[in-house]
Amino acid sequence: MNPKKLIILFLLCTPGLWLSAQTHISPRSCINFNREWKYMRGDIKGAEQPTYNDREWESTGIPHSFSIPYFMSNEFYIGYGWYRKLFRLTEEDLSQKIFLEFDGVFQEAEIFINGQQAGRHVGGYTGFQADISSLVQAGDNLVAVRVNNIWKPNVAPRAGEHVFSGGIYRNVWLISAAKQHISLTDYASTGIYVDLPSVSEDRAEISVRGTLVNRDVRRAVLKLDVEVLDTDGKTVAQSLRSVRIDADGAFAFKERLQLEKPQLWSPDSPYLYSVKVSLKDVRGKVLKDETRVPLGVRWFSVDAQEGFKLNGEPLKLMGACRHQDQMPMGIALSDEMHRRDMQLLKDMGVNFVRLAHYPQDDAVLRACDELGMLVWEEIPVVDLIALGDEFRANATSALREMIRQHYNHPSVIM
Repeated sequence: MNPKKLIILFLLCTPGLWLSAQTHISPRSCINFNREWKYMRGDIKGAEQPTYNDREWESTGIPHSFSIPYFMSNEFYIGYGWYRKLFRLTEEDLSQKIFLEFDGVFQEAEIFINGQQAGRHVGGYTGFQADISSLVQAGDNLVAVRVNNIWKPNVAPRAGEHVFSGGIYRNVWLISAAKQHISLTDYASTGIYVDLPSVSEDRAEISVRGTLVNRDVRRAVLKLDVEVLDTDGKTVAQSLRSVRIDADGAFAFKERLQLEKPQLWSPDSPYLYSVKVSLKDVRGKVLKDETRVPLGVRWFSVDAQEGFKLNGEPLKLMGACRHQDQMPMGIALSDEMHRRDMQLLKDMGVNFVRLAHYPQDDAVLRACDELGMLVWEEIPVVDLIALGDEFRANATSALREMIRQHYNHPSVIM
């Protein structure tokens, strides 16, 4: 796991451990689920069933692609591939809500838990989640994923100069949370959105909104704590209030905070605050859930006469485009490979990068936040479109997912 991701998520995500082995610093756990998968090329009948024998399948890890080794074979495979993984849960684990989160699967994914379908996603460049709480059991469980990269006339992209390799090519996470938690089903986003309604060198007004969820049979009375932390983890602004959430209900909140004399984010000085949202019992002593998102205090404008300005000052944008593939891994890159590409661009004097032609891994956006690189990000509507409601709906879904998943990155300006 990229150590930068660990910093952003603090102690909420502890990779490499089973749920039953967690030290419960926070009720939420986020386990890197990349190891010990089985893979087989082809569309295999019955592969979603726990009784299916996958002994002859290839042992692999995630990220993975149909096209490994990339550019080292004359064959480019288009079709289906199956992935399977066993995992164990305890009775204690089942008292939590349990989710699977995929950062990216190209292009169509069907998720099965213990032989039952848990979800489906169409679109190769954005993340998605599946609530598997009702499908798992104490003891052994099986997740099976049926993936295809077959060209479809009503799914973006229809064309492009890059290749369309199939596979689970970005990270997978197993997430558990208490019955009262910050929304985990908001289009694979953090469930928290931070805005700067008013910002200057003297003061920043910070708006923090999101949705709290109660999946218990009783109404919950809780404490909501929203903090802005500086780069050293010191609280520099805070809002604390009580909230009531109906049984099996949700509560949308919006908090306003003020930050005096903020340190501004820019390519020359990419200072990062973070916003920490905590949900506690009514006495404020028992932590129910907690998450963090990055905050860069900056403002920008684009004018036909004066050009681009960042924090009120003219800035010449000097940049490049970047695709996510490389030999021999294809699109199945690690977080560190993504970060290395951004560091190479920074080292050659780039302050602006176009992520062509699709939403890229969150590791890319995190690196741009930390290195001070401005970002243009886009959905995969490239060269060709299709008329009609189905293509429009697919493109709209990709746009919504991209915006929500990358909303809080200060690097994104377009």
